[in-house]
Amino acid sequence: MWIYLAVLLVALAPLLFGVSALKRRLNAADRRTRAVLSEGTFIASGHRTMQQITDAHVDIVGYLMVVALAFLYPVAVLKLETFLTGVEGNVLIPVLFGAAALLWSGFRLRQTIRTMGQLRSGLVAELEVGYHVNQLMHQGYYVWHDVPGDGFHIDHVAVGHNGVFVIAANGQHQPRGSGSGQQVLFDEGWLIFPDGEDIDAIIQVRGQVAWLGTWLARNLGRPCHPTPVLCLPGWHVELKTTPTFPILNQKYLGWTIPGWQGETLNEEEIQRVCSLLTGRCVPTEDPEDISEAA
Repeated sequence: MWIYLAVLLVALAPLLFGVSALKRRLNAADRRTRAVLSEGTFIASGHRTMQQITDAHVDIVGYLMVVALAFLYPVAVLKLETFLTGVEGNVLIPVLFGAAALLWSGFRLRQTIRTMGQLRSGLVAELEVGYHVNQLMHQGYYVWHDVPGDGFHIDHVAVGHNGVFVIAANGQHQPRGSGSGQQVLFDEGWLIFPDGEDIDAIIQVRGQVAWLGTWLARNLGRPCHPTPVLCLPGWHVELKTTPTFPILNQKYLGWTIPGWQGETLNEEEIQRVCSLLTGRCVPTEDPEDISEAA
């Protein structure tokens, strides 16, 4: 039995370690790149999602290699056992080990491919919304993308004289063959899509707003009340009940946000918020260690 486990460990350990090391090196290289960016450098939307897609690609390559090893494992073990002992080993045990490795890697591969599909859909939504968020700069707003929170990232943040806006992109799939411009209904806090209901997107953006408001208030020394905005690219939004914050197609950001009566900020407050967000997006060490500079 020991020889089966030893061969399995020798085959899989370097592979799994290599995949993990490669992901760490890629993420470390990205952090070093961001750390040396100047204060005015513009971080494109979807940056974090692109990182996650890269990680998923690395995982897929690793799982495919495990699949290949699972087929070769029984043959390699039997040959090695015969060479070492001079006696043909039991075929069943290495086949079971190989089958277990194949089932595990196949399951993980399927999950990762599904996750990557969701990430790609989310990336398209982020890029589309990010384009329209960037247009707000022509109206005097300051914008940031992929603002890191505590264990999550905020898609987009816009700051202007009428407040701080947390803008989330929801890449909800449309039913196959439905074409573009499908309708989603907002009713009593729920998003009602043709194939089901969703409240998670609303809860998520509200949670991000609560976190950002608390973080800004702590660093500004006064209360701050950001406004959530939920964008649904490719969907026509019908409001059966009036939401407490904008829920809309991203094409309407250009006049919805400037016309929204949020929290009034003077120029000094805007610059302080901008300094904090810039430090959060382009950290040198820990994003929390920027309040003194602001």
